[in-house]
Amino acid sequence: MTLIVSPAINCPPKIAWLLDSRKEEPEDKLAIVTVGAYPEGDLNPITGVLQESVVRQNGFLHIFGVGSPYESHLISKVIKLPQWIKALPDTYSHILFVDARDVFLMASKKEILEKYNAASSPIVIGYESNNWPTYSEEFGEAMAKTVPDDFPCKYPNSGLWIG
Repeated sequence: MTLIVSPAINCPPKIAWLLDSRKEEPEDKLAIVTVGAYPEGDLNPITGVLQESVVRQNGFLHIFGVGSPYESHLISKVIKLPQWIKALPDTYSHILFVDARDVFLMASKKEILEKYNAASSPIVIGYESNNWPTYSEEFGEAMAKTVPDDFPCKYPNSGLWIG
């Protein structure tokens, strides 16, 4: 299977890329997005596993920030990401955000949406057992109080959410 990487429709140049290996089905309503703030030449070696896993699940991968520097989690995932998401085609009903380097899909978009819907929550966020990056002890303590005491993963992971 050949991967075709081209600038995404309705997005300013160099901000978003669309990895496209097939025609999207009309019932597909889940956009899979990531931040790929790497030089273009480094994109495939860094994000190749994620790209391949999305293609194997018959999906599109929207890669934002290609060619621009990764400034920080706050800038890329909080300030810029909502702007990039607004540039997506309005055919999507849900967004699955995943980190580009260390995530790959193991389920179809249909299965992902079924599990999301079963959670009965407007947003589902991945959690992890350690507080990283640690900005302050107060932040870590506040986050740990948001989940039950017996839950081993107390810290939200900005690298995996759906809503």
